[in-house]
Amino acid sequence: MTTQAGGNIQDLITEALGPYPHRPSAERVERLIDDLITCGHQLHHAVKYLPRNRWDPRASNAVAEWEYTSAVGPRTSEPNSNWNHARGLARIARILTAVLGDSEHPSTRLCCLCDRPILSEDYETIPGHSMSGARPDQHAHDRADPECRPTRAHDR
Repeated sequence: MTTQAGGNIQDLITEALGPYPHRPSAERVERLIDDLITCGHQLHHAVKYLPRNRWDPRASNAVAEWEYTSAVGPRTSEPNSNWNHARGLARIARILTAVLGDSEHPSTRLCCLCDRPILSEDYETIPGHSMSGARPDQHAHDRADPECRPTRAHDR
């Protein structure tokens, strides 16, 4: 999942779940929430449409929690409410990402270039280039897909 600023969902999750003393400014927290919701909706959509036989308790709980948490927003106007809301969204997005990563269904792979779900059977496999096999193969949208915009300038 890619943000408008060019980051990816893992970066957003890491930032939102950082320690309280390293909390970003109020303006950055608002952008973080917007970016988490944008990327999270894509993750939610990909997980929600997984075949039901591939769902586990994490998937059903995360889908329900995402629908509620993203719709309700922060519950109070206290200083930490936006920050806590961002952290809640990040925790759910982390679970949604894990569910997609655990699924072997080809339509639930995440593109390694633009971080969006690959929802078709047309995709490229990029070898992991690892002698030990520790780095798994990655997947990318077909080169002809106009929606696949790499998050890093050197990709493609």
